[in-house]
Amino acid sequence: MAKISGISYILIGLFVGLISYFSNNKSLKFFIYIGFFLGLVGIIKLFIASISKKKEKPKEAHYHKISHKEQSSFTKYCQRCGNLVRNFDNFCSRCGHALMHGKR
Repeated sequence: MAKISGISYILIGLFVGLISYFSNNKSLKFFIYIGFFLGLVGIIKLFIASISKKKEKPKEAHYHKISHKEQSSFTKYCQRCGNLVRNFDNFCSRCGHALMHGKR
């Protein structure tokens, strides 16, 4: 199920509420309340989203640390980004560049 953003709720609520209000039809009064409710839900969603973003820690890029034993199987570097790669790798693990097999 797709998530609907708070801004979408606010815009839809404003649209429904304003169209119902300016139509001068008393039977559409219910839709004015629906528009107000949707706008309120949108404001609450934006508020909750802003609070949860503050609590999240930024994701740190972490790279695999290479032991001395592992390093012996790494004998070449990626031509694009310079990442240390294994002899049998076909693509760079950092940038995805296709690696050429051959002695350097």
